[in-house]
Amino acid sequence: MALTKRQKTLIGIFCVALVVVVAERVLVGPRGGPDAASADSLEEVVEAVLSEEDQPEAESPSVAERLRDLAAGEEPNLAQLRNPFSLPASWFPRAVQGSAAVEDAAARFVRTHQLTAVVMDGPRSGALIDNRFLVPGQVLDGFRLVSVADRSAVFEGQGRRVTLELLTR
Repeated sequence: MALTKRQKTLIGIFCVALVVVVAERVLVGPRGGPDAASADSLEEVVEAVLSEEDQPEAESPSVAERLRDLAAGEEPNLAQLRNPFSLPASWFPRAVQGSAAVEDAAARFVRTHQLTAVVMDGPRSGALIDNRFLVPGQVLDGFRLVSVADRSAVFEGQGRRVTLELLTR
């Protein structure tokens, strides 16, 4: 029995898909199943959801509203832009309450955010952090931008002062 060109193509696609599935299972490993779920993880998820409901996020304008503003000739509000590839804060585990939590929050803030650029223009100074432009007074992950210097941005939050430095390459 001779195989047609279409049958050979379909067999090739099937083989490639099979290799991808096997490689994903072997190299990455399973991410779900009964071993991944427990009563403890359920309690953490419920606490995270309840605490998120207490702190409503500011709604950003829809794409249609942004396009309408651009068509009208209005300047886009760069402060409302966000990195679409960044993970939401709810995906990260919450720290234990107390002074260690404040220390962890400040260290985590410095570890997870990167100062990319600084704009010095008097009262309109700002900082580009994680592809998001912030001006003094705006809040990022619970830390308020206090001031912008030549090569740094200073944040305050949870009783701590944190400085993000501009990295040199």
